[in-house]
Amino acid sequence: MHCSCVATVLVTQIEANNFFGKCLVGKVQSGSIKVGDAVHALDEDGKKFTTGRVLKLLARQGTQQFTVDTAVAGDIIALAGLPTATVNHTICDPSVEDAIPSIPIDPPTLSMEFSINSSPLAGRVTGSKLTAAQIGDRLIAESENNVSIKVVPKPGGETFDVRGRGDLQLGVLMETMRREGFEFSVSPPQVVLRRCPDTKELLEPIDNVIVDCDEDHSGQVIQGLSGRKAEIMDMSVDDGRCRITLKCPTRGLLGYGSEFVNVTRGTGVLNTSLEAYEPFKGEFDDRLSKPAMISMAAGKVTSYALETLVARGKLFIEPRDETYEGMVVGEVAKDQVMDCNPTKMKQLTNMRASGKEDKVKLPPKTVMSLEESLAYMRDDEQIEVTADHIRLRKQCLDREERKRAKKSTQRKYLVEGEDNSDPFF
Repeated sequence: MHCSCVATVLVTQIEANNFFGKCLVGKVQSGSIKVGDAVHALDEDGKKFTTGRVLKLLARQGTQQFTVDTAVAGDIIALAGLPTATVNHTICDPSVEDAIPSIPIDPPTLSMEFSINSSPLAGRVTGSKLTAAQIGDRLIAESENNVSIKVVPKPGGETFDVRGRGDLQLGVLMETMRREGFEFSVSPPQVVLRRCPDTKELLEPIDNVIVDCDEDHSGQVIQGLSGRKAEIMDMSVDDGRCRITLKCPTRGLLGYGSEFVNVTRGTGVLNTSLEAYEPFKGEFDDRLSKPAMISMAAGKVTSYALETLVARGKLFIEPRDETYEGMVVGEVAKDQVMDCNPTKMKQLTNMRASGKEDKVKLPPKTVMSLEESLAYMRDDEQIEVTADHIRLRKQCLDREERKRAKKSTQRKYLVEGEDNSDPFF
């Protein structure tokens, strides 16, 4: 039990201050706290995490923030002086040994690698922030304010392992960085698996999914999620609206957001939360994307080349766009990857051919958002993110090297603690 005269504060939020650095935001649960007090931080288990002194106390009134000398029980304050403490830590007098009960933070279940942009079109946008140091500083600053995101540099210093709670959270981070002028590449998202300590069985994160949609759309929602190995736990209908509760592997929800919006015509609401780790559900059918149309030449796209390619599938480019070898320029209608030359030009001869004066008519190119690109990306691809463009490319740009790598590549999963190079464990 805490003495009523001893100060205790449960940290519920972190904010950055330009003058005082990292500040811990929370409500004073008991006693009073003042500038200069010696305090320590206890983690969720009551173990001492760090010690220090209160350097500044900040309070708010409306939108204005101001410094105070003392805060008492019931005040919501921002405290500076313990830079390593974080959310769910109890800031208290050194005589206190019991932590305040708190709601645990869900662990990261998804991993993506952020790296410098290595494509031939890198650095074309004026004012781009494209160095590894700039990208790393931005990611680390994000992890300091967002406790559910973990960032660790990988060997070499040009790649950063970023882990979060889902593709939407990481997608928001990527879009924010893009609008801030950063230029980088990202790898396909990987779900972080675990091993059962006793049986060594492979476990994967399972999300609790709650869907609210019109009754007319419920059938399509259930069909879509069932194909992603989701299990229906409960279903109810009230006044034309349907609420469906499901359990679905986190892997199955990757990229489902845009599909859900289309199926429900924008009227559905989907909420997810981590429920537990359960035995691995097996492989999914690879149905989210069709084989890619890959460029094998660099240069400007011509309408003459696209006139022959448009009949083979869906195009992601249009005339006068820049392309390079290994860039994904379209989707093939058939189940076979196709290499093409979108920069091919018509031969200039003195012969007059029939139909020479016909005007080329092309359908508009398919423009995918960042979230749609994450769902579409295959294991051997990357997304090139710049302030002006979002391009899909192969990780290995050379055609012959891709063929050799394909023969020797086996599907790998990220399992906690099994990779000695994993910086998180």
